[in-house]
Amino acid sequence: MEFREIVSKVAQNYKDRSKIETRNMKIWIEEVEKLYQKIEEWLNEYIEKGDIIVETDDPQTYSFDDDVGETYTMYLNFGDDLGPSIVFEPTGINIAETLGKIDLYYLGHKEEIVYLLLIKENDKTFTWQMKCSNNYENFSKELFEKQIGEWMIKWADI
Repeated sequence: MEFREIVSKVAQNYKDRSKIETRNMKIWIEEVEKLYQKIEEWLNEYIEKGDIIVETDDPQTYSFDDDVGETYTMYLNFGDDLGPSIVFEPTGINIAETLGKIDLYYLGHKEEIVYLLLIKENDKTFTWQMKCSNNYENFSKELFEKQIGEWMIKWADI
């Protein structure tokens, strides 16, 4: 193989990889937004009553780097700003055969973190899996409420 062919093939491979990474980053950002909207829909009755306050990082301070893209952390504050808080923290893309990962934890107790993993089903379908210990389950309202309930019983004043 001539040098010209080597350069051409290597260059094309990296151009193609860059296109795929750009596409994956766009999908990641969109899917994180959809997840946050879904969480707010699930909790709408509590949000309307003021029992849960949803906060996010200031859009002016989004982080943009190779690991998380233009995403932000979402906080679910129970009662008010001084109450317990559940954190959704995007922490990276292309991790262990997933498109991305969000750390989900009770603020102050990151030692019992669970992971939300964005799994590619096909080119247009993506699902969120929740990983606790070594268990993987489809992320659902029921699973979410169960996990948050366990944390509240364990650490919140009930």
